[in-house]
Amino acid sequence: MTCCFTAHFPEFRKNQVELLSLMVLALLAGKDVRHAELAARFPGSAHTDSVIRRVERFFDRHPIQPADVARVVLTLLPSAKPREFILDRTNWKYGQTDVNVLLLAVIWRGVAIPLLYELLPHGGGSHTEIRHTLMDDALCLLRAADIRVLYADGSGNLTSVGW
Repeated sequence: MTCCFTAHFPEFRKNQVELLSLMVLALLAGKDVRHAELAARFPGSAHTDSVIRRVERFFDRHPIQPADVARVVLTLLPSAKPREFILDRTNWKYGQTDVNVLLLAVIWRGVAIPLLYELLPHGGGSHTEIRHTLMDDALCLLRAADIRVLYADGSGNLTSVGW
């Protein structure tokens, strides 16, 4: 994993790449994103609070953009090109707050793996302009030839567009 991250984040020093790798492995191992739970899965004898501060400092100094993550995910997936993608809106509650997201995911082994997203400022469907923005971002990462099919939910009906 460190080799992949080094290739995608050449500006990171060795210890920063190792920290990023540890964070990803902790996420995968525990399926939990709470700081204390992640810190508990880091190797070594550092106190949980120290590990949490180290992770927070990392992201303060090195913000990672969604396109960076999408590029790494696409690289790590076995090469099955062209690939299938899905564009869909999802929503949930965070406390009393409604969270509404337009999401582009790659389909791998029947699982939709999120790549890019746009937060929607309202409930309900997404507007054409927001969908275009998300697809423009995707086409900065992909060539049209990399997309075998794009499934998109339009007015409650799942439709597909072949490329």
